[in-house]
Amino acid sequence: MAAPNAGQRTRGVEMVLRTLAVLLALAGPLAYYYEDTAGRPLRLGLLVAAWALAVLCFAFTDAGHLFLRFLREARVELRKVVWPTRPQYLQTTGFVIVMTVILALLLWVFDLGLGALMRALTVGG
Repeated sequence: MAAPNAGQRTRGVEMVLRTLAVLLALAGPLAYYYEDTAGRPLRLGLLVAAWALAVLCFAFTDAGHLFLRFLREARVELRKVVWPTRPQYLQTTGFVIVMTVILALLLWVFDLGLGALMRALTVGG
C-alpha cells in the first residue's frame, strides 16, 4: 500500500517542479521587458537568474535526469568521432563545389531546352 502513495507523491512533486520551471522560464522575459525602472544590467541579471532557476528545477525532474543522461552519452559518442584531416576536408569541399557547378549547368541546359520546347509548342515555332 505504501508504493502507490509514494508514486502519487513523486508524480505530484514532478508536476510542481515542471510547472515551476515553466513559470520561471516565462517570468524571466516578462520581468525583463516590463520592469522599466531598473537598469539594464539588473534586468539582465534577473532574466539570467530566472532561467537558471528554471533549468535547476527542470534538472530535478525525471525528464531532466533523462536529458542530462542523454547529454553525457552524446559527449561519449562525440569522443568516438574521427574528424577529417585538413587535406580530406579540402578535397571533400572541392568535390562538393565541383558537383554543385556541374549540376547547376546541367539544370540550366535542361531549362533552356524545355523553354525552347514550350515556346515551339505554344507559339508555333
